[in-house]
Amino acid sequence: NKHKVLIKPDIELIDAINLSEKLYKISNGSFDITIQPLWNSFSSGKKVNTDGIGFNNIDITSKKIILINKNTEITMNSMAQGILTDRIHEILLNSGIKNHLINFGEGRTSGINPFIKKWQLYLDKKYIDITNKAFSVSESKSTVLPNNKSHLFNAKICDSALNIPDKTTVIARNATLADGLSTTYAVSDELTRKNLIKAFPKEKFIIT
Repeated sequence: NKHKVLIKPDIELIDAINLSEKLYKISNGSFDITIQPLWNSFSSGKKVNTDGIGFNNIDITSKKIILINKNTEITMNSMAQGILTDRIHEILLNSGIKNHLINFGEGRTSGINPFIKKWQLYLDKKYIDITNKAFSVSESKSTVLPNNKSHLFNAKICDSALNIPDKTTVIARNATLADGLSTTYAVSDELTRKNLIKAFPKEKFIIT
């Protein structure tokens, strides 16, 4: 963010930004990783500068990432835990540890639970099978900013999203995707949420 350019970015970051662009398009701009200026302003009380907000301000290739606008800053808060979870999952598998559960709020399972065979997520007073799957939970009040607004931003209105579900849980094929989908659903309007579910029919959305 400081230098506006990153040479030889890690593949995890490239993949995450490419997924972010897909979610940006599906959500008609509600989900956007260029909302870091909102974090900065809302946490400091300073006036919001929206000039750099917009995915069109990111130029990405396999060799470098450039933030075109001098005011553009990105945040991977919507995917960072998912990325870390997936990376740890790979490390464990490559180390021969096939049966495991990783949980950072975003989580992923592999193999069998040594006690009850299947890995399960307890949600809304029932158990959901998450064996060999990943999950993410986005909660409207998990982080409340100094201005008493949610940390879940809708980039289209340059403000905290409206009508955020108390808890959005997504079960997906990997944690990065689950993380991005739960955030996108939480910050979008009802029509966009329906389109999101249609675009990812193999993933499970649980709203409470």
